Amino acid sequence: MGTTAYLADADDESDPGKDEATPDEPQISLHAIAGVCTSETMQVRIRMGGVSLLDSGSTDNFIAAEAAVRAELPTLSPGQLRVTVANGERVRCPGVYRGEPFSVDRESFTGDFFALPLAGYDVVLGTQWLAALGPILWDFGLHTMSF
Repeated sequence: MGTTAYLADADDESDPGKDEATPDEPQISLHAIAGVCTSETMQVRIRMGGVSLLDSGSTDNFIAAEAAVRAELPTLSPGQLRVTVANGERVRCPGVYRGEPFSVDRESFTGDFFALPLAGYDVVLGTQWLAALGPILWDFGLHTMSF
């Protein structure tokens, strides 16, 4: 099972790494935030921010600040969120871009993207987006995905 990070309010002094995650808490896998491709991930190109990672270990979509600037996303209002990585590190999340358009191949979508420093990827598409696609056929050997 992959390591996950939990999103918590910045003023929350509890240790989210010791509490069980609730189903509605956005989570990002450690390999996604660190830029490591594993058997639970697949790289795709999307029209929005560049190199993207499909990550079945992350619940939500995330975008790096540099990719948000290149995609000309609106300025974020200051957020009071932090991401707590399972190793205990806490990273500030400046906010969420809501309902932003993007495309994969010729298919258009919209989604919410949590702003987060990402190493190696511009965007992480998580299971919230993947679940909206309906049945998916992934061939990790050929690096293809059909939905």
